[in-house]
Amino acid sequence: MDYQLLKTFIEVSDCGSFSKASERLFISTTAIAKQMNLLEKETGLHLFDRTKRGTTLTKSGSVFYEDAVFMVHYWDKMLERARNAEWNSGGTYIRIGSSMLRSEKYLLDLWTKVKDNYPHYKIHFVPFEDNYQSYLEIVQNLGKEIDIIASNYPPDLWGGCCNVLKLADVPLCCAVSRYHILAQKEVLDYEDFFGQELMILHRGRSSYVDTVRDRLLHYPQIKIIDVPDYDVQIFNQCETTNRILLITEAWVNVHPLLVTIPVKWEFTSPYGLLYGLNPPEVVNNFIQSVKELINL
Repeated sequence: MDYQLLKTFIEVSDCGSFSKASERLFISTTAIAKQMNLLEKETGLHLFDRTKRGTTLTKSGSVFYEDAVFMVHYWDKMLERARNAEWNSGGTYIRIGSSMLRSEKYLLDLWTKVKDNYPHYKIHFVPFEDNYQSYLEIVQNLGKEIDIIASNYPPDLWGGCCNVLKLADVPLCCAVSRYHILAQKEVLDYEDFFGQELMILHRGRSSYVDTVRDRLLHYPQIKIIDVPDYDVQIFNQCETTNRILLITEAWVNVHPLLVTIPVKWEFTSPYGLLYGLNPPEVVNNFIQSVKELINL
């Protein structure tokens, strides 16, 4: 049974429609339909009742769903155990966390610059979900499944649960749909937000974002929309609702249908490498090499 087919099946079941699953998976509705048709053909089961309003699981589909969730979860855990075994036996692997918003690209760029110092070291990319709770759990447990993440970070919230090597203060900017009236502007000013809906992370998640919010409250012409978290759905919502989304410059090109525009203000957010409080030698050596690279 194809692992990806099961994952797509679970997503469609959870979303209740091919179109919503398409938005979350970043593949076309047609591709999802083809995958589900193939799954039904391979299993010989009628898994979905399809209507114009969406999809619902049949009785056999509901039973299949329960076991599919178990199988995907078991597969993920199996890979995790295998990776951990490889890590523990070799002692020369660095596990880098990767997601849509915490891209491994920056760490990979750093790696290419320092790898000659440790030619026997290797790296593994470990994917994780872009939601606040999952991200917080990973940060609080760096060193168990993931060793390093390159990310913006709110140090005022984590209470010293990990080490951070700060690399830069990254400007806060805005993302809009490619078809938005502001999409062609090279830089935005406060007046550009007048009459617009601006999506901002809700108060208390980041003091850096809260500072932006406090400034914007001086302009009643701007309607602020609270965002519970940054994930794929929020970026999709920005594009489909024609709203403006406050983001960090580190997320440029995250969504193919959004453009990122700088703003005439001084607001930034810290960006750096997050790693465990008691990292193994291989991680310490990598961090030290990066420090030397950036002259710290």
